[in-house]
This record gives sequence, structure tokens and C-alpha cells, in this order.
Amino acid sequence: MSDAELSKRATCHTLRHSFATHLLQDGENLRRIQDLLGHKQLNTTKKSLHILEQRGHEVNSPLDTLGNE
Repeated sequence: MSDAELSKRATCHTLRHSFATHLLQDGENLRRIQDLLGHKQLNTTKKSLHILEQRGHEVNSPLDTLGNE
């Protein structure tokens, strides 16, 4: 176990995937995420969205957050 008390090992790939997942959950455009991650193929980026769909998470519209600020 690490000083941060993480029970699971985190890699650079884990951090990149987390970054993409959070952007998708916040409604970021998939093409923008593709650009940020440096993927040549959109299908590579879509893997994160596929994982979100499998887990039952929805990508919310930014309009859903209006009035909550």
C-alpha cells in the first residue's frame, strides 16, 4: 500500500483514462477529447464512452447544470 493508501496500482494509462472519463461525464465533445489525448483515430477515444455506457453512466448536457451554480 502506498502513502496515499491506494489499494490499486495507478499507471499513466489509468490517469489518462480517468481524465477522458471525467471529461465525457461533464459533457465534453468527443472530438475535443480525442485532440487532448492525441489519438489519431476516434475509435480509440470512443473506448472510454463505451465503458461509461456499460456502467450505466450518462453524459449530462451542460444545460442540465444551469441554475445549479
